[in-house]
Amino acid sequence: MSSRIDRLTQRLLGAFTGALVPALATLHAAAPPTFGHTHAIQSEETVSEKPVVEFDPRDVYDVRRYAIDIELNPRDRSIRGRVDLEAQAKHAGVRSIALDLAGAYRVQAIHLLRDPRLTKGEPRIGQPLRFEHSDELVTIELPRPLQSEQSFALSIHYGGRTPAPLYGRGDHPYQGVFWGESKAGHPRVDVACQTVDGSVWWPCKTANYHPDDKPDSVSVTLTVPDPLVAVSVGKLVGDHVPRKGWRTYQWQLDAPTPTWAVSFAAADYRVIDREVRLPGLDRPLQVSFYATPENADRARAQLDTIPGILRTYVEHFGEYPYPHAKLAVVDSLAWSSSGATLISYGSEYPAAATKSTAPDRRIDPFLAHELAHLWWGQSATAKTWSDAWIHESFASYGMHLLRESTLGRATAERILSENKASITDKTRIRAHGRAAHCGRQAQSSALWFKGPLVLAQLRHYLDDDEAWFDSLKGLQQRCRLGFATTDDLVELLNERTGEDWTGYFQAWYSNAGLPRLDVQVTLIDGPALLVRASNEQERGKPWRVPIDLAWQEGMEPRKHRIWLEPGSNGEAIECLETPTDVRLEHLERLLGRIAVTLPAGGKSPR
Repeated sequence: MSSRIDRLTQRLLGAFTGALVPALATLHAAAPPTFGHTHAIQSEETVSEKPVVEFDPRDVYDVRRYAIDIELNPRDRSIRGRVDLEAQAKHAGVRSIALDLAGAYRVQAIHLLRDPRLTKGEPRIGQPLRFEHSDELVTIELPRPLQSEQSFALSIHYGGRTPAPLYGRGDHPYQGVFWGESKAGHPRVDVACQTVDGSVWWPCKTANYHPDDKPDSVSVTLTVPDPLVAVSVGKLVGDHVPRKGWRTYQWQLDAPTPTWAVSFAAADYRVIDREVRLPGLDRPLQVSFYATPENADRARAQLDTIPGILRTYVEHFGEYPYPHAKLAVVDSLAWSSSGATLISYGSEYPAAATKSTAPDRRIDPFLAHELAHLWWGQSATAKTWSDAWIHESFASYGMHLLRESTLGRATAERILSENKASITDKTRIRAHGRAAHCGRQAQSSALWFKGPLVLAQLRHYLDDDEAWFDSLKGLQQRCRLGFATTDDLVELLNERTGEDWTGYFQAWYSNAGLPRLDVQVTLIDGPALLVRASNEQERGKPWRVPIDLAWQEGMEPRKHRIWLEPGSNGEAIECLETPTDVRLEHLERLLGRIAVTLPAGGKSPR
């Protein structure tokens, strides 16, 4: 049962990280200048430091709103149009700013708009500006210095053939703009930009370098040839025919969102709608599956699984974060990817598309992971890339909780524990050094494999599910549609439990290494159980590890938790009757190397 889920999990990692590392060596040479953020592949152990330049022209302003208006032309696989942005200077004296845009596009003109607000219906009149587009960076000269907190608006006209998708192996890229055809011969196009970010298709201040700047709203207007249906983030606010043979779709998201979560898709879709009632919402959530005609029946089956996934996440993470927008799942050419209220689902519908009734077939890890990003990544966004695990590890942990709700906790933990084979003494979750300054480089396999294990282990350490899930819900509530840090979670846990959990995160999140435990349990006269243990510390890291001893005294079961401190440990547990069936429970929840010796007749851990 677990083998299929494990294979799909491996494919999920391949979609985001398995193909990432080999490609970065090539992309590194072509990466844009970062003005304070240098590039390097993250080592799991150490990252060498190099001098960095102080000034970054992307760091002198904050974006308030984007208005994207583009035409998608399948004939030459191009994007052409305009992006307007409303922004605010962070300090006085700003003379130039910069945007990110893939080098495949050509910027035709940039104007400073007369009205610093992007008012609907107003003509976009402005002053032409000088600019330079080089190495994926558009540097723009302003006609006069800006004052502190002064608002301004720009209009950028650009176009060109889309760059080839990136981060792939062989003929299977995973990130970028994808073009193709449906079985009926109609063109189709979609984008996955979680790793490459939005600048692969539109000029923006990319979250790849500035994750702490989320625009308050985004509008996306897409003009496509008939009979294509175009979908983007938020809700559909209008559509019209601009000229014969073409149709324009206008989408609006009135909520803060990172630039990597702004995406689109267009194909000869059949739209399958469903209303889903979720706890905490005063009206049903509209969920729509945009499926190509050949996949419509399978899409209906997969759509049946979505309400249960959402309800599980609401139960464990709190209120659904986008109640006033539709949730779209789109049949995509790209591999699975998560946009704000728009899930690109190119995993061939593995779970509900078959007639199998095996329990594990009810769970599609691709869809579960991407839906979890609505909470972890899009609503609660990492403020810096040092906390990238808030996106990927927490979303993967959500997939684990979904397995638990469907298959039971024991089975879900057994499946999750298979990830331990990928963890070494050098595996570290937190991005350090230069890697922490770039979203593309902050990604590592540790986010998908070690991260959810560390979260599941923390739940076990707490041994208090109410406190654990209250803390996760509290983090979502505190950081709703904003920014989250690991320190925020530590603070909530400390408040909720009255204990200090800083050391846990230092050992398991910030550092690498694994503890080595040797636990010996013997039966002595009294009767009593004598527990002697060695807790060997890797590189001097102070791990405290709980072990749960269980046994029978006659017909009565007994349990006792022992916290193993660094070094040698010993404890005698008095018994009223001679203990039998002595065992250590829940070892599958613990990270580290554990050797166990039990009395004769005791049960060794699996």
